Amino acid sequence: MSNMRMDDAGVQLVCDALDQEGDQEDVRHLVLFNCGITDEAIQPLPQLLMDLGDESPLVSLNLGVNGLTPVGIRHLTEWVRWDVSLHTLDLQLNAVGDRGCVHLARALQRNTTLKLLNLQSNGISAEGLKSVAD
Repeated sequence: MSNMRMDDAGVQLVCDALDQEGDQEDVRHLVLFNCGITDEAIQPLPQLLMDLGDESPLVSLNLGVNGLTPVGIRHLTEWVRWDVSLHTLDLQLNAVGDRGCVHLARALQRNTTLKLLNLQSNGISAEGLKSVAD
């Protein structure tokens, strides 16, 4: 679903589709690249994924080129912290910043399955990157 403008209702439609009985295992890669997803719009997605638990084996999530700031990253990392199937998280060209890195670092202390995290062009200092790397 790249390059589609989504507001709160659009993200909710994606969540509703993911929540369809029996369809969860069909979605392994979710690409919401350049969809204009804001901190507020992202909120239902991590909550749904937490509610689905092992029923949603999402292995990659691409949220590159959206409007996510540390506030949205905090919502997202509430799910990332406990997820056991996610291997790739692409957050390139958002506004994660150093504060967002702190949220990611906390999630990565618990999550051992994430292998690729793309934070390219997010206004992150060396100190912010160090918090994620540690």
